[in-house]
Amino acid sequence: KYEKARLLGSRALQLAMGIFVIGLLILILGALDARSIGTGEPIDVLGIGLSGVSGAIAFWMICALLIGGVVLCILAIVRGWLGPTPMALAMRIPMLGTALANLALARLTWSLAMALDAGIDARRSVELAVRATQNPLFMSREQLMTGAIIRNRSFHEAFAEAGCFPTEFLQMMETAEISGTNSESMHALCKEYEERARSGLRWLTWLTGIGIWMLIGAIMILVIFRLFMVLYLGPINDALEMSKHPGRI
Repeated sequence: KYEKARLLGSRALQLAMGIFVIGLLILILGALDARSIGTGEPIDVLGIGLSGVSGAIAFWMICALLIGGVVLCILAIVRGWLGPTPMALAMRIPMLGTALANLALARLTWSLAMALDAGIDARRSVELAVRATQNPLFMSREQLMTGAIIRNRSFHEAFAEAGCFPTEFLQMMETAEISGTNSESMHALCKEYEERARSGLRWLTWLTGIGIWMLIGAIMILVIFRLFMVLYLGPINDALEMSKHPGRI
């Protein structure tokens, strides 16, 4: 867990440094009053009209708002502020959905095993297990499952009525109930789902790092291309244009 947090923190720091460097470049070029040789206009490294102190501040604020919006959106999905639908859609995304499901199932099986070991009744055990997932999609099905338990349905039948749990999980739960090893099987499943979630999160962390590097690289390429156009190709094109019309020189 700490290793993943460290890696994500490192990626976030890299992104922040890239944003800071570009903003600093805008600030320095504005402070030096650097202008295009051909047009005499201030050099705009991003091509969106940002220059000088105000341009650097505006760039940093835009980036902060965009990043803040993404973080807020992720929190809204994870916390269920927008209902279960966004989480249901997120769980359909390859790799991400599998990691989210494995994390939730690891919490569910651990909580259910603890509740059964403590001798808590079936309905309350299901409530605790579903809430422990912290998954808005699973939590939205809590009443369906507890209702099934009240009607004397077995655990796997109650979870099947929710319509959102993997078939493999339901089959393992059915096997555990038939063999009478609910608690032991849930402990074993918890370890298995934890390992699956850990593996999935490693891939997601790696892909996130690649995505951040690609974003930083794309922005830096844009800046370099803009500077090349303004400081090199621009003056050459202006000189060629003037040579075609000597009267303008």
